[in-house]
Parts: sequence; structure tokens; C-alpha cells
Amino acid sequence: MRRNRMSACLLALLATAAVTACGSTVQSAGPGTTSLGAGGVPGGDGLGAPRAVDGSAPLAAGDPAAPTTAGGAVVPGGSATSGGTAAGPGAPGAGAGGAGAPAAGPAAASIPETGPGWDKSTVYIGVATQKDVQQAFETVGVNGLNAGDQEGTAKAVAAELNRRGGLFGRKVQIVFRDHATIATAQDPSSTAQATCTYFTQDRPVIAFLNPVTLMDGAALRSCFAKARVPLLSASVASLDQKAAQAYAPYLITSVAPTWDPFAAVLVSRLKAQGYFGGWNASTGEAVPGTAKVGILIKTDEISSRIVDLLRKRVEAAGAPGVEVYSFKEGAEMSSAVLQFRGRGVTHVISTDGALLGFMLAAEDQGYRPRYALSSFLTPAALLEGTAPPRQLIGSIGAGWSPSVDVTDARDPGDTGPGETECKAILKKGGQTFEGKRLAEAVGYAFCDGLRLIVSSAVAGGGLTGPQVAAGMQSAGPRLQSSFGFGNGLGQGRFFLPGAVRDLAYDTRCRCFAYQGKASYPL
Repeated sequence: MRRNRMSACLLALLATAAVTACGSTVQSAGPGTTSLGAGGVPGGDGLGAPRAVDGSAPLAAGDPAAPTTAGGAVVPGGSATSGGTAAGPGAPGAGAGGAGAPAAGPAAASIPETGPGWDKSTVYIGVATQKDVQQAFETVGVNGLNAGDQEGTAKAVAAELNRRGGLFGRKVQIVFRDHATIATAQDPSSTAQATCTYFTQDRPVIAFLNPVTLMDGAALRSCFAKARVPLLSASVASLDQKAAQAYAPYLITSVAPTWDPFAAVLVSRLKAQGYFGGWNASTGEAVPGTAKVGILIKTDEISSRIVDLLRKRVEAAGAPGVEVYSFKEGAEMSSAVLQFRGRGVTHVISTDGALLGFMLAAEDQGYRPRYALSSFLTPAALLEGTAPPRQLIGSIGAGWSPSVDVTDARDPGDTGPGETECKAILKKGGQTFEGKRLAEAVGYAFCDGLRLIVSSAVAGGGLTGPQVAAGMQSAGPRLQSSFGFGNGLGQGRFFLPGAVRDLAYDTRCRCFAYQGKASYPL
């Protein structure tokens, strides 16, 4: 059905908004919004200190969390250089699907009684919520985006961690801050700054878990890095290795990989599945010939580098002359459709949930290219049942998270012991997810993130931000993830997803499904 202009604009904005599972965000300030200091370095991030050009807050010399610092560095596989003994069953952070056996930390008595994010009895971890996401999407006719009881989910995981002994003799307590979808979409940078101030100054925490994609950009990342408080991004905001490294070790992306390894694997799997063959974009069917690829991506610094990654890989796969359409946050997609159609684009690759708006506009204009799929698009949560079915014909790609890629009926089973454990933890806390895939994704992201924070504190030997960040370098690679396939964390790698499976749209069930059980490492 054709949507009016206001509805289309709102949908374009909201398509980047669903908690954990949908969309992307403004990665860096656009023209006219960045004040430059001496030497062309952008000005303060709201905490007063200048940043590097990419918005990062570089680590000070000697920071105990720096990846190359003695005592914090790890070798591939996650063994800490400090040489502690392994935590046994029941130790903080241990568990069948936890982060493995982190190096034993100091006795609780050696931890200062109080500090930023803890007191004598309690350790505080920050969690963002976005409770109105379902209501916001329903205003533009998108149903089924139920993110569940977000506070209840986090509390269920915390309760289990406390049953296992808490953290250094203290109870783990979650500090929540909710984010209204429309308000966050309208001013993500100010929302991010206010959230960072809250969790680093007003209600200090030892680490912050953020599933709100809309505010997951430079303002949030640089503020937490400057404050030296670990930020676990449980959103699908796009990052490349350069940006991830700039905020290291205070940024871990727990539900999405960086694009450097993913672009290579995605294009490789697309080629293996025959994606780059000819396609009639008017009838939506395969024809003899080769692909003319268009890349749909936002206008920002990180995205410009991602375009370069994708263009090189696509052209090397045999599809020269790639077209690019870049857009500002919340833009309508009619002009993108006109450009691609006018220039003969037959295949479209998009980096985030804004593709839904493109598909709706494309169907209105009778334009049906072949799309590349990935978990960045949250196919089951956002596209299935919402995008016009004729738009989805021929779509193939690669995904790393069953909760966002496929529905319950097409779920491949537990991804490993991490999912088995988190499912049990959440069920014990009264959280079940049948028919609620987005809620399941949020639940698993919270379970992974909170388990990782606790085990990282143990591995790092304390509760300060630098100690928790250092501990993530050893505890992280051992985490058994519930959210997706494998574990990508390791030396110089700051993302949790570790592998993908081939994914395609099945016209028989009008649903997305994995194509076999083979996994391909990132």
C-alpha cells in the first residue's frame, strides 16, 4: 500500500530505531556540526577534551586497558599474560556457557570498598532500554516488533549472576535509563551525551550495555571512551576496523561485526550462491547476463570507508561499475529508486534497516532489483511480513544471528552452549520468547553482555573501567555467545559475532531461511 509523505519520512527514521535489531545511526557529525580546534581536531564531546578527527578519545600512555599494556595484553585464544589460576565452578563469571575460565582476580577484600560504579555491597552496571519501540513502529503500519520486557530480561540475567556469587562478594544491580524512540531519532547526539553523563557522573557504573541503535554513534562512543568506562554496543550500528580501533579497548560490539571482515565474507558468499548473475529489475526474475550493483548507504565518514570496502570486493567478484546512493538519516527513498533504476542497477546492497523504506518506494515504482541480505537488515524482525513479497524474491546473503534472521519455524536450533545457557537463565527469570524474535534477540544480547562484563571484571582483577576493559581482552574470546554463531573476539578484534551462514528468501513460505548448516568464519 502507498504511504503518504509524512508516514514515509517517519518510517525512514524509525527503520533505524528498533532495539538491538534494526538499523544504523549517524556515525559522525555532518558538515557544519563539528567545531574544529587547533590543527583541525574536532572540539569537545561535551566533557571538554578534544577528540581525534574520527571522534575517538585516544588512550593515555600507560592506560592499563591499552591492548599492548603489560598485564592486559592477551594472545589469540584469550589466555591472560598475568598468569592467574582458572576460576572454578561457582566463581564470578564462570558457567557452562559463560566466558570460560577467566584468570582469577584478587580476593574481594583487596577491592576498594567504594569506587565509580560500586560500593560495599553492590556493583552497578548500566543498561539502556527503548520500551516504546513497538508502539512507534505501529504508527506507520509495521507490526510484530515486540522487544519484550527489557528490564525484566536484564534483571533475570543479573539474578542468575547473583545466584552464582555476584562479583567480588557484591550483588550485581542493573541501573536502567529508557530512551523514547522518536525523541532519540530526532536528536541522537544530545541523547547520547545525556546518557553518557548519567552513567559516568550522575549514576556511575562499571560498564554500560547499549542496545539503542539510534544513539550508538560518535558522541556516545567518544564520551564513554574518554570516561574510560567500557561500552558494550548491542546495536547494529555500522562500524569499520578503523573506528573500532579508535575507541579500543572501551568499545565492544556484541551483536554485529565490523565491516572489514564482513564485507569480504558477504561478497564471497554472495558469489558462491550465484548472486551476481543477470536480473530483470522490472519483472524481478533471473535473466542471462551480469549484475549492475548499487550500494545504498548513509552519508557519514564511516560509511564512506565501508563503501570503498564493498566496491572493491564487488568489482573483484565480477560486477564492475558499482553505483552508490548515499542518504541522510530519515531521508525518503524515492530519489534513490529513481537513481538506481535510471542507471540500470539490477542488484542492491544496503548496510542497514533503511532498506525497508527503499523497498516500499521501489514497489510503488515497479522496480524489483535483487537484494543482498545480512543480519544488519534484521530480515525476520523487520522485512518479513512488512516488505512487499515481490521485493524479496531472489534475495540472498549471509547472516550471523538466527533471532533476527529467521522466524521460530526456521530456527536452526541452539547456536551452541551459550544459547542453551542463556535460554535457561531467561526462562528461570520468567522470560520466554515464542513468536517474539526481536524480544529474543534483546534477551540474548543482554545475556551475552552482562555475562561478559562480570567475567571481564574477574579476569581484569578489579572493578575500575580500565580493569574491566583489560579483562575483556582475555575473557571475551572465551565467551560462548547466545546471540549468534561463533565468537569473533580476539587480538585486535572487538566484535562478538564469529561466523555466518548462507541466508535466502524462500518464496514457498514467504520467509527467510538458512541454506544448509555450514558456517563461514568472519
